[in-house]
Amino acid sequence: MKRPLGCLTGLGLIAALITAVAIVGAAAASGNGIFSPGELNAMASATPLGGVNTHAQLASQCDACHVPAWSAERMGDRCLGCHTEIQAELSNPASLHFVFADGGNCRDCHTEHHGPQATLTRADMRGFPHDRVGFSLDVHRTPGEGGTFRCEDCHGATVRAFHIETCANCHQLLNASFMAEH
Repeated sequence: MKRPLGCLTGLGLIAALITAVAIVGAAAASGNGIFSPGELNAMASATPLGGVNTHAQLASQCDACHVPAWSAERMGDRCLGCHTEIQAELSNPASLHFVFADGGNCRDCHTEHHGPQATLTRADMRGFPHDRVGFSLDVHRTPGEGGTFRCEDCHGATVRAFHIETCANCHQLLNASFMAEH
């Protein structure tokens, strides 16, 4: 018996069509949830980036962040399209992103799809190599190293921020005469 469709049978085509309709139906019923690993971060930024205040506002626009498999563009390129301040940091030798980041692979340190309140930074800051950014912790040991300093003692509320006045203020309290000479 000769088949006009080669190895495909009518029953096989019907099964494929039913499967495709079921996938499209499930995607539509779940708001595309069957393709998403989780909700996007909903913590708002002070100023809009790329026209949105949160990643959650892009929930139905996967291609705003994700690139097609056949594209030469990388996902990090799309991140930097909105996060222009990070683009600037990548060319500033004094910045954290210059020292540690590969501008095309933001996912090494930042993650998404873990919920509206989840942190976007997954880098483990314990044991951070401060010497790579020009600051030695030799006399600023953390409690885990037998010392008394916590990250917040120098960085305040966010580890991304550091102001040199923090050093001056603390050292002024410890040894005012030395600081006057220094």
